[in-house]
Amino acid sequence: MADREDIVVVQDVSPRYAEIAAPSTEIIMQDYVDTLRSLEDDFQNMSYPYLLDASGKEDLGGGVLVAITVEEQNLQLAFQPRFTPAETGSATSASGPPDQRNRQTLTDTNADFVAANVAPGSYLVNWTDRSVSDVLRVISATQLEVRALQNGTDNDFDISDDYTIWNVVQVRTSGGNLVAIDDGAPASIISPILPTWGTQVILTTSSSATIQELSEIRFSAYGGGVTIDPARPTAISGTDYPAGTLAAPSDNWPDALAIADSLGLTKIFVHASQTVPASTDLSKNYWIIGEGATVTSLVIPDSANTDSLRVQDVTLLNGFLDNANLIERCVIQDMEIGAGFYFECSFIGTQNMIGTGQLNIYQCYSGVAGGGPTQTPEFNVNDAIVAGRGWTGGVEFLQKTSTAAFSWDMTSGRVQVNDNNTTGSMTLRGSGVWDNEATYAGTTTVDDQMTNTTSIAAAVWNALTVTYNAAGSFGEFVQGKLLTLAKFLGLKDL
Repeated sequence: MADREDIVVVQDVSPRYAEIAAPSTEIIMQDYVDTLRSLEDDFQNMSYPYLLDASGKEDLGGGVLVAITVEEQNLQLAFQPRFTPAETGSATSASGPPDQRNRQTLTDTNADFVAANVAPGSYLVNWTDRSVSDVLRVISATQLEVRALQNGTDNDFDISDDYTIWNVVQVRTSGGNLVAIDDGAPASIISPILPTWGTQVILTTSSSATIQELSEIRFSAYGGGVTIDPARPTAISGTDYPAGTLAAPSDNWPDALAIADSLGLTKIFVHASQTVPASTDLSKNYWIIGEGATVTSLVIPDSANTDSLRVQDVTLLNGFLDNANLIERCVIQDMEIGAGFYFECSFIGTQNMIGTGQLNIYQCYSGVAGGGPTQTPEFNVNDAIVAGRGWTGGVEFLQKTSTAAFSWDMTSGRVQVNDNNTTGSMTLRGSGVWDNEATYAGTTTVDDQMTNTTSIAAAVWNALTVTYNAAGSFGEFVQGKLLTLAKFLGLKDL
């Protein structure tokens, strides 16, 4: 398990208490034991009695352990009070006395109880008549149904009565049993929990003899990676479980990456359309996986570090890829692309090749519809080493400015070589057409080795008869019939 940094022990009261700082809402019993054992070993705590006993966790095999029981020694567990109000205002309508259900209505047209996350159970104080209550129902953004006000001078809401509402945060213990005894002789059982303002503690217990290893169960909830989906209603911030699971995805990138790092995960499941925050470090061999290129789009800013990043099943828009990337089954549009491998991707718009490493573009294709010479994605080659294998559809190459190696194998389609290519050479192979060969005026040498129906026909008709006349060949047959054909047609010249 792990030592936690958000727990402090207050020793100068009796019973003592161990307080967990906000915003934490849960403590696992094994983490509680590990942390308090470490605090006991601190020099300043050595003069105090020990804090707890713990038993259990014997291994029964198959990932099943005896349940842990923690016995606090003159100690109680507390969660930091939540003193910050959720809403403060003044009533804008009178409530009158309680109805037959013993309920009253607070109306404040200047409030937004929904945005303030006011919920059933929230505390309420009417400062004007000094009465108290709690919320039963959020009627609307401006109205609450509350339990009948108590202990005040008139116990109702008059116009301009000042009030404050505090939300109650549910917090919990998990992963075992928690009990406590005091320091009396003999010791007496006391509550293991110290109540605090604005918190409600759910104390879980294990009535059976065994538990499964909680960390393993939680790890499996992530499905092998951290999910980020800020638009999901159940998305939450922070790095504590269950943030980053499919049921409660992370609502921001820094938290999602921190969760992945802490769990040793590299997969990041990205839902919907998102923009990576500036200066994000994605260079830790992360593997970003979308829901599909038609569903998930991603913008990666220039300031992000994307070395060794793997991306799959997303649309990459107007962004930046550094070096040693592996990009699979993506739509790539108007990107700065560095050295790496691009596999089964669709390219749209203009891609600017950056760096001097090798770009390997395998079994990719044009995502631009149409068959004309201008319906093509464009690649600004610059200084990159380029190896294109199995390209389908149109493509245009521009701005080759170095002698770096360049070879491109076509499955089918048209190739445009822009006149602004000035240096080195390009080798074009496979099945395709160099569309602007006749008008090309650039100074980059183009070695066109592509085949197509026109080049095949020309090769046949331009073949030397003295070369293709081996005995039994089609060439010998055609040449042998020429005289007969000429006589039949009445030709005099051959």
